[in-house]
Amino acid sequence: MNKRSRHSTGGLLGWERFRLFGRPAVRSASGVGSLFAEEVDDLRPTWPKQPGKQQKQVHFDFQMDDVAEMVKKAEA
Repeated sequence: MNKRSRHSTGGLLGWERFRLFGRPAVRSASGVGSLFAEEVDDLRPTWPKQPGKQQKQVHFDFQMDDVAEMVKKAEA
């Protein structure tokens, strides 16, 4: 995941951004964390998926109390 994705994830959720094992990461107030790595030879996934092409590697679903408010925040 690139720097922009890490910043959007941390910013939208209000999670702390930090480094772990020399890699960018985010952490919630309760301690839930995600470590991000970028591989030079990585192929971007296609959407929609296509046979013979790189598929998504990770997908997160987050529950929000106010989805409309979070959409406004994400689009800002």
